[in-house]
Amino acid sequence: DVTRGVPSCILKIDSITANMEGVWTFTIQREVTEGRPRTLTESVDIEIVMVEMPSEVYLKYDGKEFRENSEKNLNLQIGLSTLQCIAEGGSPEPKMNLFVGQKNMSDEGRTCRGPSRDSQCVQFEVNVGTELSKES
Repeated sequence: DVTRGVPSCILKIDSITANMEGVWTFTIQREVTEGRPRTLTESVDIEIVMVEMPSEVYLKYDGKEFRENSEKNLNLQIGLSTLQCIAEGGSPEPKMNLFVGQKNMSDEGRTCRGPSRDSQCVQFEVNVGTELSKES
């Protein structure tokens, strides 16, 4: 094929399954018949990673779950509060980030036990004081 005037070869992968992840070597051969007949060969290694979005991501606070289609406002009480960010499914394992007001709390989270085998959970301890409540 010719792409934008440059001879090219495009490899299109229509679908993969999790057991296909890894490094694959793809080899292209072309027979050249003009002049001295010969075979041109080019190989390339490609890492294939299957990405699946989590089926659901939600916050849990004080026994309540805050999901996409539910209540949007989460009002933390002044003092120390525990929040859990939970993702159901997803591959590779999702990375959880939490911002409270303008403050990035992502590095302060620790792994917690999720509600199911396929969930990832990160727990955050948030100390809400008067200075933080003014920022949000």
